[in-house]
Amino acid sequence: MLETYRAANEDKEPHEYYSLLDGKTQGYAHHIPLLAVCCLIVDRLADQAYVYGDITAGQCRNAVKLANKYLDRPISLPDYCDPKRMALRLKQLSLSVDQAFDLLDWAYLGKKDSALGAEMRQSYGAEACYSEWEKRLQPIQVGTAAFARVLTDYLNMGFDLERLCRCYAVWMRDDKDERRAFIQAILEIGLCNENRNIAFAGAAIDPDREEPYGNMILE
Repeated sequence: MLETYRAANEDKEPHEYYSLLDGKTQGYAHHIPLLAVCCLIVDRLADQAYVYGDITAGQCRNAVKLANKYLDRPISLPDYCDPKRMALRLKQLSLSVDQAFDLLDWAYLGKKDSALGAEMRQSYGAEACYSEWEKRLQPIQVGTAAFARVLTDYLNMGFDLERLCRCYAVWMRDDKDERRAFIQAILEIGLCNENRNIAFAGAAIDPDREEPYGNMILE
């Protein structure tokens, strides 16, 4: 997982890199069975194999269920579908908090919810996590799609809105337009809805989605 991330983001090939599967499976009946084989390989080879691409945690759950119908020794979901195991995996890689958040954003297939936030705070410390969020949010223009996406992740992962408001009160100072845009962003993601359903309107893929929609890659 880490080597693939570095290859994709640092423009360099990882050591002993082998791509075993790289193809479009959208709309094909073999998508979930093929993903089941990939999940089996990932489970048996631990951190030596990584499956990624246009897949979701929901598809992986379906694939694991399918595989376990035929296996004497059941397999588990990949680490990057489970909040506790993902946080533990990041910690075992000895990453700094900023590196951990980068890899989390790139690799995690599950929902970025309060369970994931709690695991990250436990692994890296609440203050370190808050500092990282503040570092990520401050440079982003309020009111943009990028801001809405990061703000949604921040809130869904159980980080404190009041603390963020205090930060923006300092960052924005007397800029009334930015303050208005900040409040509007809070309203638009649904924080004030009765059901507290926070969602980024620009998000195209539901992590629980079970239907295939793109490519799958096994390395």
